[in-house]
Amino acid sequence: MFNVWLSREEYRAIPRAADSFEPEIAIRLMGDCGLRLTEVLGVTPSDISRIDDGRHYELEVTNGKDTTGSYDGSKQRETWLPVKVEATINRTHGCLRLSDPASLPMPCRSRRNHHCTR
Repeated sequence: MFNVWLSREEYRAIPRAADSFEPEIAIRLMGDCGLRLTEVLGVTPSDISRIDDGRHYELEVTNGKDTTGSYDGSKQRETWLPVKVEATINRTHGCLRLSDPASLPMPCRSRRNHHCTR
């Protein structure tokens, strides 16, 4: 079994290489917020709320994976949402289409000290 990870520089390059907002948002939700692909596909702008401090945001994940077997259906949770990701989601609110997995890029993975050429 391989351990696969990206360096910080490799991760930062992926969203910048996206050709539209949808892949950029999907990548940021997975990399910055820890969402799984199926969770990303369920994100809508209405899932975002401002935290009480007035400066930060959280995202309600309504279709999370139940890893414990304790829930009927999907597990619900909240996660921190970076301000830049919130701004991008709300800027694209009228045209956001995260629900189509075919429109999202597959991330390029690399082993340490091995650069992906894809």
